[in-house]
Amino acid sequence: MKKTRFVLLALVAALALMGAGYAAWTQSFNIGGTVKTGELFVEIAKGDTTVKLMTKDGVVEVTEGNAAQYSIKYPDITTESTDNDKQTLKSIHYDLDLIPGMQVISVITFENKGSMRTKPTAIVKDAPGDINILEFSVNGVRVKASGEQTKLQALADAIAEAVGVLGIGEVDAEAKTVTITQELPKGSDSETENKDLNWSVELLFEQYTGE
Repeated sequence: MKKTRFVLLALVAALALMGAGYAAWTQSFNIGGTVKTGELFVEIAKGDTTVKLMTKDGVVEVTEGNAAQYSIKYPDITTESTDNDKQTLKSIHYDLDLIPGMQVISVITFENKGSMRTKPTAIVKDAPGDINILEFSVNGVRVKASGEQTKLQALADAIAEAVGVLGIGEVDAEAKTVTITQELPKGSDSETENKDLNWSVELLFEQYTGE
């Protein structure tokens, strides 16, 4: 009976040693990461609007207070903001009642507040046939259509080009200011009377990885 007990104890001890030996040969390795995606966000803000009128006494600046003096309806400007936590405009609409020799000059600022470079593509959404009676300038440069390009497409492209690449850090400028002028020329004839022109362009901002 004593011999049997000794064999059992020896067997238990042997199994324990086998377990210890097996554990000594294990190896563990862990790999992981934290991934964040970039953000494309351009903050768009409307700056000042200036109205100028060419009169017999020269060019005068018209304000909302003295518009009636020149028989002018002052521009009605409406804006729509995004419906999320980003404080930016998603549209600006100018309701203008132009007379010959009147200019409406508006300023828009585009600032890259995301984490990647971006550049806009211009899209014409609504192009009235009589848009050619108006003159447009972008940053002081008169807009001119070339080839089969329409004047409105030329305007949209000029705005997109003026914005250009919005960079991050020291690569490119992070903000651009664009001045857009709409004008009914002083020498406009009677064919420009009683027109109702609704035009619309869109800037589509996308990630830019070019030079």
